Amino acid sequence: MEQFRCGTIIKTHRKKQGLSQGQLAAAMAVTKGAVSKWETGQSLPDITLLPTLANYFGVTIDALLGFDPQLSQVEIQTLYRTYCRQFATEPLQQVMAAVQQTISNYYGCMPLLLQLGILIVNHAPLASEPTEQQQMIMQAQQLFERVEKHTTEVALLQQTEMMLSYCAMALGEPATALALIKPNHRLILPVEIIKANAQLRLGQTEEAYETIQVSAYQYILNFIGLVPTMLTLAASDRAKVKRTVTTVEAVSATFGLNEMHPAIMLPIYVTAAQSYVRLEATDDALAALQKYVALVETMHFPLELQGNDFFDGISDWLTTLDLGTQVPRDSAVIKASLLETVLQSPFDTLAHRADYQQLISQLKQKVEE
Repeated sequence: MEQFRCGTIIKTHRKKQGLSQGQLAAAMAVTKGAVSKWETGQSLPDITLLPTLANYFGVTIDALLGFDPQLSQVEIQTLYRTYCRQFATEPLQQVMAAVQQTISNYYGCMPLLLQLGILIVNHAPLASEPTEQQQMIMQAQQLFERVEKHTTEVALLQQTEMMLSYCAMALGEPATALALIKPNHRLILPVEIIKANAQLRLGQTEEAYETIQVSAYQYILNFIGLVPTMLTLAASDRAKVKRTVTTVEAVSATFGLNEMHPAIMLPIYVTAAQSYVRLEATDDALAALQKYVALVETMHFPLELQGNDFFDGISDWLTTLDLGTQVPRDSAVIKASLLETVLQSPFDTLAHRADYQQLISQLKQKVEE
């Protein structure tokens, strides 16, 4: 992902026109040695020469420099993956400086800005001070606002709206978050059914199967994603918390979610355990944490999105996602978060319990692998 390939491009155009280095040097009123340095990458042409060179070869200055302000999906995924690793191993400010430089270099690439904003949000908890975390969220918010202003792509706008709402919540502005979300209490119309049937009539059997598989996968994951909030709303009702968890566990078992996407059930067990602690149902809290730890122990790092025997038609679709099959944080960051989650309030009230300490010991052993 070189930013400039000027030397190679100059050499290509020079040879295309049948010119020697000396002839090009004469035309540009420079030495042959200067042209040689351009072509070997030892130096760049003087900025005042760029318009003349570009005009001479009949190309734009951007084309002459080999600079493309738009990155491909693969290039964006590569950058995201690189920064994830760096966040896990290098000083936060150092990585943020590199991210900021990339933002400056590709300020017109909206898909990249969206993903870098998501990257910053996902790694804001690494900041040691709340004010620094807030600053990172605000920086991400500015990126999302720019994407919202400068793109017309529906998919980008939908993601941007969600991330702006998330930032508002993280900054303690729930009214703003609510205002950013367009009212939508209408029935969800499963257009995928029509699409799949249309594909079937056209003989596109494989495409129809993928349409149904991808839709079912997303609907189920979205449902599971709603459950922690459902548990929060039911936090004062011990029986309802228990019933909700049992119901969702049945759904997860039916579709093999624990094996396919183990992390999705973790927030459910944590939220349930938090509710039980506040209800002084300590045994239930520890039982929920036991399930949390047992699930973590089954996880294989690095985590990747995947299908299973039921969802056997989503593999190709997963590769088309913004980040492909990779998850948005590095394994080291995820492991640290898995442990931190069960050490913080309200679970610190269980610190005197030997069974709680045993769970923490098991968890530490897993995350240190």
